[in-house]
Formats: sequence, C-alpha cells, structure tokens
Amino acid sequence: MVKIHKRAVGINILSIENMMTVNATATIQILRLFYDRIKGADNFYCGVMGSISGLMSSPSAAVYAASKAAICRLIESVNIELEVAGTKNRILNVSPASFKGSRFYGGQNQLELLEELAEEIIGHLFAADILFIPQYEETFKAVLECVFKSINPSEKRRNMQIWRKTKRETGSRCRISLMR
Repeated sequence: MVKIHKRAVGINILSIENMMTVNATATIQILRLFYDRIKGADNFYCGVMGSISGLMSSPSAAVYAASKAAICRLIESVNIELEVAGTKNRILNVSPASFKGSRFYGGQNQLELLEELAEEIIGHLFAADILFIPQYEETFKAVLECVFKSINPSEKRRNMQIWRKTKRETGSRCRISLMR
C-alpha cells in the first residue's frame, strides 16, 4: 500500500487543490454559467486569463503550469465546439507571462502600467481571436515555434473532421462535450 504524504514535491496537497480550484475548476464553472450566451447568435465577448505556462513546459512551476494547461485545452476545445455549432463567438485565451503593473510577484497594482495591455486584450476580444500572447514577437515566438514544431499540422484538421462526423452521426450535439 502506498502511503500519501501531506507534502509532495515541495508543495502540500491543499495548495495543489487550491491552485487547481482557482485556476481551472472555478474558470470552468464560470464558463459553464455563460455557455448558452457564448454559444448564442448575439455577440458575446469572453476572455480567460491563461498563461504562457499553460502552453509550454514550465520548470519549477509544474502544478501552476498544469492548472493553466487545463484552461488552455478547455478554451481550445470549447472554441472547436463553438465553430461546429456555427456561432461566431469565441473565447479569447489571454496567455501572458508576467507583466508590469500587477501584484503577481507581490508588488503593487499600478493600473496605469496595465492600460496598454487592457487595450490590446479588448482589441483581440472584438476581433474574435482565440489566443493572445502579450510580448509574443519579442519574447515567445522562437520558443513556442520550437515547442509546437513537433505538432503535426494535419492533426488538428483530422480531429475537426472526426468531430464533424461524430456530430452528424450522433445528432445535434456531441455527447462528450464538457460544456453540455
């Protein structure tokens, strides 16, 4: 029998549960509450704070990265559901690293430093984009291109074809949708 210790890999179990609850479970629950409006015909602008850590491996932040990866995959999957349903609405995955003006690293909130970022996020919301990585060109492009180079581009097309075929065969909605 395996004995479970209160501390695992430098972080206690309660901290792991709290991080997953705040970063993943609560976000899923909120999206579920608004899902009918997101899926509706009227414009509905929705953005979720992911993280660059959810898109790539993050040494020394594995649990945080896992919680953000859950959200990044959820947003990607729900956006596919929305496309299949024929709605123009999308959920914007805002995936920054750290940014100046927030209390993320224990500093003070400085809203004047966040104004430009807020305007960029709003622009991406109105454009119905699905991913916004602040400082992408100057900081993350080369790294992420290496990370995603190993993903076969036809894999997503194949998954979409399977999704559409399943939808036709099973009726108006897929039985495995997280959001329904």
